Amino acid sequence: MTKLFTTVTCLSFLAIGAHAQETTAAGNLNNQMTWTALKGLSEQANSNAKSAMILAEAIAACGKRSMLYSAGQPGADAQGCKPAMPDPSTLNINTYNQAICQRGGTHTVVSTCPGDERLLGCGGGPGDMDSSHEYWVLMPDFKNNRCIGYVGNPACYDNGWSRTIVSAVCYKP
Repeated sequence: MTKLFTTVTCLSFLAIGAHAQETTAAGNLNNQMTWTALKGLSEQANSNAKSAMILAEAIAACGKRSMLYSAGQPGADAQGCKPAMPDPSTLNINTYNQAICQRGGTHTVVSTCPGDERLLGCGGGPGDMDSSHEYWVLMPDFKNNRCIGYVGNPACYDNGWSRTIVSAVCYKP
């Protein structure tokens, strides 16, 4: 009987040990799969970070040359840099003027670029010859391709020198 008890006890411990080994092996397999997945995610994140760094360095290199990074776009050089603004010497520049001659009051003068041209800048001013304490505000409106001048209390004698003038400086791209 003692021999039977010893045999059964040994077999029980053997079965428990086998179950523990099987559980550990399965646990290791699950852990291995989880670590493999995490490693893949980590490698993808590193790849994305490297790509972003390369792009940031290219943007910075173009910026140091006062250019924009525009790889693959027309006009971009071998490094992907493109001038932020066309060279003024290559532009077809035109000026369009609007003038008023109204004494006193508040007036708005607008000068607009034609549809095939883009606004480069604005110029002009009040033509007050009497120092009548007028005010003057000149605003570029790039969205609508025009310049807007606001003038208040102008003195004007319609002699060309005392007119309020707004000039839109435009270019053909």
